[in-house]
Amino acid sequence: MPLPDADLAVVTAAASSPDWQVRAQAGRDLAGSAHRGDVGEVLLRLVLDRHDTAVTDATSRALLQRHDVHGLRVIARALATAHDSEYADHLHDAVTQHLLPDGPIAEFRDLCDELGEDPDPAVRRGATHLRNMAAPWTSTP
Repeated sequence: MPLPDADLAVVTAAASSPDWQVRAQAGRDLAGSAHRGDVGEVLLRLVLDRHDTAVTDATSRALLQRHDVHGLRVIARALATAHDSEYADHLHDAVTQHLLPDGPIAEFRDLCDELGEDPDPAVRRGATHLRNMAAPWTSTP
């Protein structure tokens, strides 16, 4: 659920907390507002949190629970821009847990296809990677 503007400033500030638990909660809270460009940048920073992959896990799972192009766009961009394979591993785990055993595989594939047309080349690369990640569980390529 999107945050009201009054709460958005507080939660955005919490995303810079030195406490990983506060940052993880901020990621979960901000995921509902991923459709906003200004929030997307904060979410990307949380998905690629430099201090604790628990923040990566919490934020990416919340973004995947949106079941929409806005949440998956942040994940795709993170995959394409991550400087450390550890982030890719955590994102892969989050996607796998989201899709299995009975997750929205067809919907996920369709969202990846939509992101494959995104104007941002990093998002397009990440969407291709995500679609390939889900390929073993789909009946069509």
